[in-house]
Amino acid sequence: MYKRIAFFVLLVLIPSTSLIYSMEKGPKNIFQQVVLKNEQKEFSYGVNTTQKKLEELYKGTGRMSLYELTLKCQDNNYAINTHSAEELKEKGLITKDCQPIGDVRNVVLSAVKFNDPQKPDAFNMSLQSPIKGQEESIGALTPIPLRNGSTVLHAALKDTMKSLKKIKDSHPKALRELTQKCRNMNLRFSSDIEDKLKQLYLLQPDGSLNEIKRNIVLSAVEDEGSELKLVDPVKNN
Repeated sequence: MYKRIAFFVLLVLIPSTSLIYSMEKGPKNIFQQVVLKNEQKEFSYGVNTTQKKLEELYKGTGRMSLYELTLKCQDNNYAINTHSAEELKEKGLITKDCQPIGDVRNVVLSAVKFNDPQKPDAFNMSLQSPIKGQEESIGALTPIPLRNGSTVLHAALKDTMKSLKKIKDSHPKALRELTQKCRNMNLRFSSDIEDKLKQLYLLQPDGSLNEIKRNIVLSAVEDEGSELKLVDPVKNN
């Protein structure tokens, strides 16, 4: 019994000792404040924690959620869609009523950069260090030439092609309507098709089709008789 008590005491004391060391002697003080690019001050520990969560969204499948979180931080009246809200709540970035938690607003406003601020887009943005004076970007932002003559960032191409493959396998009719829309922007989607395309982030939350996605579809989808096939959208030199 005494051994069990000693074991639990060690479990409590060791983390506490490590925390005290990191606070008092360690190279990174969790209570040190840093100046962000929006000129606001936040504690370094919180900034690093939030930035890691943003990187996970940016590098994974949560790019649309990061995009919507950024719009929310820029305009508190912006309504985050249900799917993105669930993902952001799961990561502890927003509250139950969809408000940014703690330092999240300042970190997002300092870390997320739209390559065209006049036309913010989920697949045309970059993630950088939020700390003032640190300019490094997160992730490769390599422009790729497409078959239709346009260029697109590597990250956007990778994510969009993944979504196109999913929609082709699960709902070819949706791919057909998306392709027709890209070829003729005056066409309208069926209501059920529009929902499926939004779920895979092939459409914006408001149902619009951005130019980046359109160029990828025009370069990647070809007619094969009555069917559609996906081809390599990258232009060969």
